Formats: sequence, structure tokens, C-alpha cells
Amino acid sequence: MGSNSVKSYKLSQNEYFSLDVQSGGEHEVSAELVLQKALDREKQAVIKLTLTINVNVLDVNDNTPMFSKSLYKVRVRENTEKGQVVIKLNATDMDDGINSRITYSLIKQRNTDPSQTFNINSETGEITVKGTLDYEETPAYEVRVQAKDQGTTPRSAHAKLLIEIIDVNDNAPEISVTSLMTPVKEDAELGTIVALVTVSDKDGGNNGVTNCKVVGDRRSRDDSSSLTPPPCMRKNKSSSAFSTLAEAAVTRRAGAFPEYCSFGRKHLH
Repeated sequence: MGSNSVKSYKLSQNEYFSLDVQSGGEHEVSAELVLQKALDREKQAVIKLTLTINVNVLDVNDNTPMFSKSLYKVRVRENTEKGQVVIKLNATDMDDGINSRITYSLIKQRNTDPSQTFNINSETGEITVKGTLDYEETPAYEVRVQAKDQGTTPRSAHAKLLIEIIDVNDNAPEISVTSLMTPVKEDAELGTIVALVTVSDKDGGNNGVTNCKVVGDRRSRDDSSSLTPPPCMRKNKSSSAFSTLAEAAVTRRAGAFPEYCSFGRKHLH
């Protein structure tokens, strides 16, 4: 009856009967058994026939799309170029036709809109970099992805994607030199702390680890001060040349690449 009614009939091959199939409309088919040859009981008392009925079962949207994982994790360098593929997600649907056709989208959460930073291909589930990644600003992203079928009453599924941003050495150290003794007496004792050096770096891990050293006097090759942890300048030679311009250079430790160097200057009188 209706869309679930019999669609066709088929009779097994024989010499006595045929099947007359009549269509009564889009969803209505009837069949009549027609005698094609006179019967003779004495020759054949029983005639066996096989009637095949084909019923087409129409799909309804009764299955929800399913992701291959409920949680995806990926790591991306913060200097990754825009348009670079991050990951490709995959969801399937057991239904047929448009009921199984899936479109993907990124879900906005609270005040976070992942579409500002990442883009997803609605047909393939491929996620690419759209905006600028900055480890110092956002070290990780938690993105919710939706897979929705195209049924009359759509069904949808969700998966979580964790994107960890890998820090690269893209920030130079910031250095500040504070004088603790002004002026510095010429006869100050050796080891006297004369200045405090403060260093900060926005990068993380080994990229944010720094080494400090005093480059020296531009007007004299005689080193008049040293730098010891915690970073501070100490008088280490009894010399009238101590009234110099000192430079504190900060360089990377642990072989970070590329290396950055900053200088802080302080007049010591």
C-alpha cells in the first residue's frame, strides 16, 4: 500500500499461464494470471508455478552520522602557513541517498568562534589553517565539529578536535638593566653588585630559556664587570676604566633555532 506497496511481479516460465501486470498509478500494481493453453488433467494433473514479487523498501532517515573517532588530537606549529591542512575528519551514515549525504561544519562555542582561525571543507571534512597561529596568545584550541546529513529531518553528530600549537622561536628576549648603585665609587670592593639585569621571553620551553653575559666596554677591551646568576653586574677589577657603557646580551640556550639576541645598556659612573 502506498510507497511500501508491491512494485512488480514475475512468473516462472511455463507453457500454460502468463502474467498480465496492470499499473494503477505511481504506487499501485496489480497482476492477473492468464491461461495461455488448454489444460488436460490426464496428461498433467498438477502444474507448479513460482510467482516472484519484488518489493522496493524506501529509505527513511533513521540513522545518525558517525565519526570515526569521538576525539581527535593534532599538533600544529605556530608558523604554519594559511591554507595548510591540519587534519581530515571522516563521518559515515548507513542511510541511502540524501539521507546519507554529510556536510561538515565548525561549531561556535560561547565567545569562541573557531572559524576565525580554521576552515573546514563542508564536503570532505578537511580542516585547514585560516588565521594566524600564535603559541604565546593561544597555546591550544578545542574545536567542536558537526557532521549533519541532508535528510528532510536532518540528523547530526559531533566530535571534539584538540589542536595543540607547537611553539617556535619567534620572539626576541626583553632585557631591562636597573642600577643599584649610582654613582659607583672608584674604590668599590670587588664583588659589589652595581646593577640588576631582568630578562623575559614570551616563548615557551627551551625557546624561552636565556643566557646573559656582559659584552663589555666599547671604549676599552678591559672587562670591568661580570654577570653572575641571578643576573647582576659586579665589579671584578680595580680599574679607573670602570666608568664604561656596559651591554648585556641575551642569547638562546639549548640550541634553539633561530637564535635571537637583545641588548640592554646602562651607564656605570
